[in-house]
Amino acid sequence: MIDIRMKGDIPQDIVVLLKKHYGSDLYIEDDDQYMSVAEMPWFIEMDAVMSPGKTLRFHRRLANMTQKQLADSLGVAKQYICDLENGRKAISKAKAKQLAEIFLISPARFI
Repeated sequence: MIDIRMKGDIPQDIVVLLKKHYGSDLYIEDDDQYMSVAEMPWFIEMDAVMSPGKTLRFHRRLANMTQKQLADSLGVAKQYICDLENGRKAISKAKAKQLAEIFLISPARFI
């Protein structure tokens, strides 16, 4: 995979050259098209079937946090986070509120 980044408007002759060389493999991403992950259709679909533990794992990974880092920020053991993510322990309302503050989402997502 080759990643080429350009700021501003891409000159048309460069686009033509890239299309000629890469054909249908070329993907041009426009910064103006960015949207929140929560608005993306694949996320909405996945969200409907995710358990609280899977939701926790998803948001932890999205934030590039390890279980240890999350555990430290909550003042709990890493094993506790592992148990929550794997459904061995339920997420309490108090922990859901703490997690919601960390990940900037609704506490209801973890209950």
